[in-house]
Amino acid sequence: AAAALEESLGLRMVLFGETHPGLAAGLCSLGVQYFKLRRLADAQAALEKGMAVVRSNHPTEKTVTEGHLLLRLGEVLRRGDRCQEALAMFMRARRAFSQTLGSDHALVGASVGCA
Repeated sequence: AAAALEESLGLRMVLFGETHPGLAAGLCSLGVQYFKLRRLADAQAALEKGMAVVRSNHPTEKTVTEGHLLLRLGEVLRRGDRCQEALAMFMRARRAFSQTLGSDHALVGASVGCA
């Protein structure tokens, strides 16, 4: 699955450019696949690239995609025994979900529960 995602993302980057908003979700999916394969450095790199795409398109506002990327980054950092950094990512994810979906949304609680 990771190889297919890599190929798909590569094609989309060529066709639409490296900051196309649709790439962020694909990079999040790729990060998840790398995480499942225990390729933590690759997972972190894909998720951070996804964050860069989100920030280039939404420099000041929070998005749901940003929340998902931050939550996944937290999981990668926690798996790598980087607990303080993971907690910071979980809290950032919580803020993004709270600001975009409302404080009562299940993802707000999920982002806290993962910490």
